Amino acid sequence: QLCGSSSVVQLAANAPSGVSVGFWTVISGVASITDINDPNATVTGIPVGETILSWTLDNGPCGTSSDQVSIQIFDDQQADANAGADQDLCLPTNTATLSGSAYSFPSTGVWTLVSGSGDITDATLANTTVNNLAIGENVFQWTVDNGPCGGVTTDLVSISIYDNAAASADAGPDQELCTPVSSATLSANTPVGVAVGTWTLLQGTGSFADANDPNTTITGISVGETRCQWTINNGPCGNSSDVMSIFLFDATNPIANAGPDQELCTPTTSAVLSGSTIIFPAQ
Repeated sequence: QLCGSSSVVQLAANAPSGVSVGFWTVISGVASITDINDPNATVTGIPVGETILSWTLDNGPCGTSSDQVSIQIFDDQQADANAGADQDLCLPTNTATLSGSAYSFPSTGVWTLVSGSGDITDATLANTTVNNLAIGENVFQWTVDNGPCGGVTTDLVSISIYDNAAASADAGPDQELCTPVSSATLSANTPVGVAVGTWTLLQGTGSFADANDPNTTITGISVGETRCQWTINNGPCGNSSDVMSIFLFDATNPIANAGPDQELCTPTTSAVLSGSTIIFPAQ
């Protein structure tokens, strides 16, 4: 096994004895032999691939014998293993075509399942198909062994299957709180598989402890209405959003005061009331 088609190969056959004669022949492939009768001849011009030579000893009336030697030339220009781009698919599609980098014999390539599930049709085919992929992330590894031209290299590809039957985003029920409370625990639905949920603030003030946690806490809520949106990104199956409100009431709001009684004389039939002020969202 040698690297590069410019390689010069030194043969090492056993020498004939007495008046017997030995000679080299090319069984398959291409080769230029300096001296076909020299057991230690050199060989040049071997292309990438496998060349098989035969060494024959002609021992006259005592018979002939032959033995073969394989010379494998690996491609020194071959790139390292590349498993191709990650893929996102939506059920009912659960079959994908892999896109591993090409390799030249005598290099070898093989696909293996690292995590998740999937049936590989032909593990040695760079562009094989995989079936029965599961909801979630399925990771496959493409391994190329380029022998003396760099050895073994690997690369990973992820195929994510999204659930088309997953529930739409649900931000949970509205909440009513009273100062001095200024935080709340949210209760949205959990995304399925590799789908991702994200909280965003549409109105009011507040900070999410973890914007991707359906049950995160929000702090720094101000008096009034705070509107929070929960969005689920379900990849190629689409996005959905839902909004919930947190109403924070002010404990320092004064008690109701309807103002003084009034006495009027006709023809006056209207009056201006003087109720105590309120701080939203009190009613």
